[in-house]
Amino acid sequence: MKYLMTQRPPLINPAFQLEFQVPRFVIVLLVAGLTAATSCRRSDRPQMVPVTGTVYHNGKLLEGATVGFMGSVGRPSSGITDALGRFRRSTCEEGDGAAIGQHVVTIIKAADPKVSPKKNPDGSYIFRSQAEQWAFYDREMLLPDRYSSAMMTDLSATVTEEGPNDFTFKMT
Repeated sequence: MKYLMTQRPPLINPAFQLEFQVPRFVIVLLVAGLTAATSCRRSDRPQMVPVTGTVYHNGKLLEGATVGFMGSVGRPSSGITDALGRFRRSTCEEGDGAAIGQHVVTIIKAADPKVSPKKNPDGSYIFRSQAEQWAFYDREMLLPDRYSSAMMTDLSATVTEEGPNDFTFKMT
């Protein structure tokens, strides 16, 4: 069957349509989860050093933002800012830091979820419906797009063996 350029072919699997509507926040979580499952064997790890820092947005300390470091070796590291805008990098274990070298830095902060699903004992969420799941993950991004993408960000950090590896990021 042929389709005109203006016609859309029928979808075989309706879920296929959803993959193009996935919120960026969900994609970031999925990438973080997938990278968490790889490259954490001690024999595979590059040399790690502690990394900390502070994040400001429009001159104010930024709480609840996810700060990502992506270097040319090893897996990405991430951390969440506290009430004082401070973060501590973790790659494979809590607070283990980041690999030595140059890193592209991304910072994202999403609005609170629209729904509050129950949690299982393991911390995973219990959604009553797909609509509730989408409402939970479909969050407004609170920072400009340029900070959330490794391709667009102008934020970077050079992690050294000697340190100190305490970085300050000021966003507008």
